[in-house]
Amino acid sequence: MKKKIFSVSGMGCKHCKNKVEEIVGGISGVSGKVNLKKGELLVKYEEEVPDSLIKEKVEEAGYTVTDIKEK
Repeated sequence: MKKKIFSVSGMGCKHCKNKVEEIVGGISGVSGKVNLKKGELLVKYEEEVPDSLIKEKVEEAGYTVTDIKEK
């Protein structure tokens, strides 16, 4: 399983956390877990998914991806 950490700004509450996790979970083969304190989204996936797709989905929801790191 591959993992990446997306730094996301604009998330500040449990609703934001749930929304982002739901959006990422809607991508086939992908799951996400938000850490609100750190402003991070941990993305896990079996097969390679373009970072741009995940970033696009998160930003369509009104948040900003500021960084992407391998885990």
